Amino acid sequence: FVTYPGQERTSDESFSDGSLPEGWSTATNAECDNPGWYVTEDASSSYFTIPPGDGFYIATNDDACNSDGSNDILYTGQISLPDGMVELSFDRFFRTGFGHTFHLLISSDSWQTSTEIFELGYLDGNESWVRETVNLGDYAGQTVELGMKSDDNGQWASGVALDNISLGVTPSWISTNAVSYTHLRA
Repeated sequence: FVTYPGQERTSDESFSDGSLPEGWSTATNAECDNPGWYVTEDASSSYFTIPPGDGFYIATNDDACNSDGSNDILYTGQISLPDGMVELSFDRFFRTGFGHTFHLLISSDSWQTSTEIFELGYLDGNESWVRETVNLGDYAGQTVELGMKSDDNGQWASGVALDNISLGVTPSWISTNAVSYTHLRA
């Protein structure tokens, strides 16, 4: 059981208006009708079937595109992270088909350098949407950019779908690393 008392959502991107959030951008090497990341209600294809979500989401589908999906990146733009316990949460659909991987990158120097802070690989696939939470506490107080990279690793592959991307902050005066438990008697 985990609670987040005092946590404030400072950002919540659900793609509900069917478009990319202001300040966000994409990059790709792929050439097809829907190359790289795109906002949609249904990005499914023959070999990459995405279960229905809660409306619009953002996805990349290498099965449908069948092009160079090795560098499909979704960029957030600059985010000023406050001090405190900072967490990025998102819903994801990822099946790991045919060697596909997903990488969450962070940069504090306008992409001169970046660090991978989360990865999904061959053993991380699911047949339904999964909620992920990534601790960004090491970057609290900094201005950063996030990159969500889908990589087909040079093969015909599947894809990734993301939704409900949110940033939660618990002020440092509230957060603690203490752990406790309750012993119940019968």
